[in-house]
Parts: sequence; C-alpha cells; structure tokens
Amino acid sequence: MGRLSRSYKKAVVGLVVTATVVLGCAKTSGVAPSEFDLSTIIDTMPPEIPTDGVSFFALVYGSSQSDRTNLSNRIAGYQAPGLSEVFSNWRRFSRGNIYNNSTELATAVSAASAVSYCFSGLNGSYNWNSAVNPGNGQTIQPGTHTACLNTDAFNASSWSYIASPDRIYNAANGSYYNGFLSGLPFSKFNFQAELSSADADDDSIGTIIAAYMDDQNRLQVLAAMRTQGGNNPSLGFAIMHLTSTATATTITRVFSAKSVGGPNGGWSGRRSIVRVERDGDSVKAFASVWGTGATQLAIDPTSEISLDLSDPANGLTGFQGEKYYGFITLSQLGATFSNIEFITPNSETDPSYIYDLENNSVYVKSNEEGYVLVPGAQAMTIIGFPKRVKNTETQKEFMINSASSFNEL
Repeated sequence: MGRLSRSYKKAVVGLVVTATVVLGCAKTSGVAPSEFDLSTIIDTMPPEIPTDGVSFFALVYGSSQSDRTNLSNRIAGYQAPGLSEVFSNWRRFSRGNIYNNSTELATAVSAASAVSYCFSGLNGSYNWNSAVNPGNGQTIQPGTHTACLNTDAFNASSWSYIASPDRIYNAANGSYYNGFLSGLPFSKFNFQAELSSADADDDSIGTIIAAYMDDQNRLQVLAAMRTQGGNNPSLGFAIMHLTSTATATTITRVFSAKSVGGPNGGWSGRRSIVRVERDGDSVKAFASVWGTGATQLAIDPTSEISLDLSDPANGLTGFQGEKYYGFITLSQLGATFSNIEFITPNSETDPSYIYDLENNSVYVKSNEEGYVLVPGAQAMTIIGFPKRVKNTETQKEFMINSASSFNEL
C-alpha cells in the first residue's frame, strides 16, 4: 500500500459546504515532516477528515456521465478543463461583479430590466440579433450599443462556445473588462492560449495569471494582455495589474510593455499566442508575433516579461500563493480564445480526497501511487448529512440526504 504525506490531512477548501463559491479560498501546501502508512487514516477516517468545508481540500462527484468522466480524469491525474467546460461551468465576471453560476447570471439579467431589449439572443454567427430600443424605436446592434455595453450582465452573457475547432467567442465590444475565472486556484503552472479576433477593432484580449477578491471586496487581476494599440498596453504586450470594484476598473500598473510585432491598426483576423509560466512567486509571460490565416505561430523568446510577486516594489504580494487563472478581454468584439494548454504539477493541483457519491466511496491521494481507494470508507457518512456540497471545479452541487442517498441540485 502507498504512503501518504501527513500534510494532506491539513490541506484546505475544495469541497465547499455552502451554496456558492467563495472567491479567494485556496489550498495550502502544508508541510510534510514525516510519512505514515495509509492504514492510519483508514482506522480513524471519520475524525481524521474534517467535514466543515474550511479545513480540507476535496472534490465530490455524482452519477452523471460528465461526472464519471471527470472522476476518471482526476484519478488519472489533473486534467485541465476544456473550453466547453470553461464556458458552461467557470465563473464569469464583468468589472468586479462575479457570477458564480448560470442562476446568478440569469438573476442579474432579469434585474437589468431597463435594457432588457439588449438581450436579443445570439444568432448563427454567435453575435447578438438586432433589437429595437423601445425608448425611441431605433433598431440597434446590442454588441456595439452603449446602453447594452454599460451593463455587466450583458457583457457576461455575450460569450459562446464554438466547436470544431474548440473556441470561446465574445460578441460584445464591451465597456468593461470581463471574462472567466477558474474553479480551482494554482500557484505553479504553464498556461498558453491563442488569442484572436476577426473584427477590425484594436483593443485588448489576454489571459489571467492570477485573480482574487481582496478584503475590500475588489477583484484583483494580474493578466498578460495583447492589444492592437487601442488601449493599454498600447505597445501591444504587457503584464497588467487591474483593480475592479462593482462600478469601475483601475489599471493599477502596467509592467514591461513592449511591441512583439507592434500594433498593426486592428486585429482584423490576426492571432497571437500568449504563454505564462508561474512557479510560485516567479512569473514569466511570453507572446508570439502576429500571424494571420494558417500562419504557424511561435513564442518570441525576446518577448519575455519577468515579475517577482514577493518584491514589495511591484505591489503584487497579494497575488502570492494559489490564485485563480482565466481569460479576459476589454472592448474587443469577436475576442476569441483557442488552442488552450494548461499544465501543472499534480502535487499542487490534485485534491487530497475524492468523494465518489455514486459508489459511496473515498479516494485518498498517495505520493507514490496517485489516488488509492480507501477500503470501507463511505463518502456520504464522512461528509455528513443533511449537507449541501459543491465541487468547486465543475460547479455542480449535491445534497447529501442520508448515509446512502444523495441528489444533484
């Protein structure tokens, strides 16, 4: 039987025993002064595994086909979610407003009654249908109409997932920074994406290196941004620190802006790869020069931007530790993300425990053997009941009704 680092008994939040995701919760790496045999946990599992949703890191899976696939992937080792899952399950944000799930976004859309005409539905080209402004009878294009773009719920609703090839597409020339935040936080990873837009506008598309909600309820974002010169970084590439409230976004600082092929007057079908390498406090970002059509893109090594999160002079110490990654855009109609790669060491990303509700079983992470089924451990008894739990990666919620029954909410 494999051996398990003692630190996994102390790791933090992944199974959230609430109805919503709390942005900013993260698993700590802990310390591992010694190791002990897995049977030590088996004999004392109920008291050894806390179930308060604050003092442990776990993921829970149910009966659906997607959950069975996700469970298999997790047992095999961390697999970054595809763009379909990003679109369906990740949190969306506009400025400092975060929508944890489709229900919260739908509520925000309903509240935007003054501009309800903006939500005209997306057409076969994944752009908003024309709409009529009831105030003056004029026909408008919601994706470029100021009243629509000044609404966070509209910007957060302007995304589509498109298959073959997989990509996420934005149908708004948004007035505010908006995008997606991952379900799980990380501190060590390599993250690469191809950014593009067929529209002639010249604004921003980027990848989020780290994000969290600070103690003043402001969304702090560190992002590697590409533009065609229409807004910061006007030279075309930089790392940017953004601070957003519910009503405004401030560019806190722009780091090491450089050209990397220079602005060319507009995206107009141009593409660029952005790559981020994070190793704890060390962050590096790279970009390719611009390409069009089937042009092969390659990272330009001279594009490197390096940052030390621990250096107080950079003002980035709040981004230390595990934070959320994602995708971001500003004012770029047709912003598109594709060809995503996300690689991270399993030791930093995998939960300490996996609860399989379908089989009422528990897996524990072993440094030597990956995930090991714990004989005799019953997931629903250990979690407790009645209790509502949530998988912070897939965003699925479950109600544990008894020691042997559950339902997906």
